[in-house]
Amino acid sequence: MDISIVERVDTESQALVYAQQVATGAKLAASFMVRPDLVESATAVANGEGCLFLTETGCEWATVWIYKYPFVRLLIEEKRTSNGHDRPSPLDIWSTGKLFGYSDYEIAQYLQVNGYIKSALT
Repeated sequence: MDISIVERVDTESQALVYAQQVATGAKLAASFMVRPDLVESATAVANGEGCLFLTETGCEWATVWIYKYPFVRLLIEEKRTSNGHDRPSPLDIWSTGKLFGYSDYEIAQYLQVNGYIKSALT
C-alpha cells in the first residue's frame, strides 16, 4: 500500500507532539498506532527529539511507544505483557495513568466513573 503525503505528515506530526511532551517531561511515555509502513517515519521524528522508542508491529497496525529514560522501557514492557487481564486492577489503571502523564485527580475520576471507587474526593 502506498503512503500518501497526508498520512506521512499526520504520522510525523503526531509523533512530534508526543515526542515533545515526553522530551519536556510532561509525560513519561506516549504511544500511538500507525500503519506498519509508517513506523520508520514516526521513530525518526522521536529520535530527532532525543527520545527513545519501542515498536510492536502487527498485521494491520503498529504501536509506537516513545519515552526518554531507559527505566521507562521496563514499565512499558511490563504494561505490554500484563494486558491479559479481564479487568485491570486499580493499580494497573493508576500506573498506566502516571506513565501517560495524567494527574492523580484525573486517574481518580477514571476510577470513579468505571466503578472502582465511590468518590474521587472522599
